[in-house]
Amino acid sequence: MAIFDGCEIVEHTNAEESYGRLCDEEIVVDVANPRCGEAIWMGFGNEYAVGIDGWHVHYDSCEVDYRQLKDDIAAILSGEMCFLAAFAGDGGFGLSSGRVMEKIGRTPSIFLAGSLQCIGFLVSSLLIEAGMVPFTLGICLFYAGQGLMFSPITTMVLGTLSASQAGRGIGTNDLVMNVSGSIGITIFGSIMGTTALSGLSLIGAAGKTATYSNLLLIYAATMMLGIIAFACFRKAINPKER
Repeated sequence: MAIFDGCEIVEHTNAEESYGRLCDEEIVVDVANPRCGEAIWMGFGNEYAVGIDGWHVHYDSCEVDYRQLKDDIAAILSGEMCFLAAFAGDGGFGLSSGRVMEKIGRTPSIFLAGSLQCIGFLVSSLLIEAGMVPFTLGICLFYAGQGLMFSPITTMVLGTLSASQAGRGIGTNDLVMNVSGSIGITIFGSIMGTTALSGLSLIGAAGKTATYSNLLLIYAATMMLGIIAFACFRKAINPKER
């Protein structure tokens, strides 16, 4: 909706295209009313201050911007469908992780799962501006690795414990996985709201795009460190593992 508080538009071009949007065409407003410069276009979750230079939009007060509403709903549905595909991949690989482990072994399964997660974050970081499909491809790779990781990690924990300690080991493993996820959300979630990572990125972006790209890059580096740590200590964890 737009609120112009009595501002009168005296000239505009291509009104249909500029309806409800910031536009390339010039819209001239009557600046005799001092409140013209205080007008605000109120979108769904967005606010754009309307200046007195006259390049803003929506010349009819108190109308819902259905085009913006349609665009917002389409963006939300697109994102939801993409993440639905990623979650479906997570479940599918989780169900098949046991068979994969039987085919290639526990240690190779862990390396494969960790590599998929690392590559997924790296792809999403580098292609964050390429559109929803390439970005979602990276997220799907991450969730595929996450699902594939479940069986080998669980059997590795059980393989290092006696039968009497199995229940305690599984409980501790689940606790560590849940707590580490919560810690990660707390740390990286707080960074999202700052400008600490917004100045520079590998893709040349700045602002929020740089922040998200850099966070995904940090996730990828974290997964790589995890793979390296496992490679260094896997013999100590289970000397008999092939």
